[in-house]
Amino acid sequence: MNCTALAETVTNSLQNQFYVETTEQGCVMVTPFLNADVAPVEIYIEEKNGLLHLSDAGESLHYLFIAGIPIDSKPLQKEISLIADVNQVRFGQSKLSVEVAPAQLGDAVQQMAAAIQATTYLAYKTSHRVTLKFEEEVERLLVQHRIRYETKYQIQGMSAPQTIPIYINSNRNVLLEPVLAQTASSARNKARLIGFKWHDLRDKYGDTYRYNVILSDKTAEQRAAWADDGEAIKILETLSTRVLHWSTDQGVLVSSLS
Repeated sequence: MNCTALAETVTNSLQNQFYVETTEQGCVMVTPFLNADVAPVEIYIEEKNGLLHLSDAGESLHYLFIAGIPIDSKPLQKEISLIADVNQVRFGQSKLSVEVAPAQLGDAVQQMAAAIQATTYLAYKTSHRVTLKFEEEVERLLVQHRIRYETKYQIQGMSAPQTIPIYINSNRNVLLEPVLAQTASSARNKARLIGFKWHDLRDKYGDTYRYNVILSDKTAEQRAAWADDGEAIKILETLSTRVLHWSTDQGVLVSSLS
């Protein structure tokens, strides 16, 4: 058996599976290595002062967020930093990166690919999984569809400053209020608070904003909370631009914001 020839066969096969796409900043190298969702690992490359800057452009952390992992948790951040150290790359500003001379590009690509793979596979570690709050589920949906948003957005109403959980701008001007209620009384109380907020903002801004509510109705208790008492739904439907239901209207929400 000619082991050298076997190694050359594998090397040639891998070489043919790399390809590069040009971008405004530099290029994206698509590799034959796969991340946790069996998609090719992509490495972003820019030239800076004669050196090559390689990064994952934050996509690894983006993947974990979509998978429902709390990416700001200290244990997760520590584990990603350890993965980066082991693979001789850096983790900072929400991305994996490394800066090398052109002659070191081959080794750097392998190190980056290994770090990206190991980071995305953290999505399968049960120790990093937690039950998401409903508002976080809505955020994850927006991130998944690359819809930009702001959280805890402050607007001065006619009588008081109002805090909006999720604000989508870019001329959409959508104020989005995710609401979860387990009982009819909780649904009424939350609807009244949102109703006051919408009324206060409408008094000052009219229809400048779109006043949207999305209701969590994943369990029988949550569905019953809104169905048992018509007052809560009536308040929201009267004062909101649109009332959406999580179980049926995720596509409606995404299409209205895209």
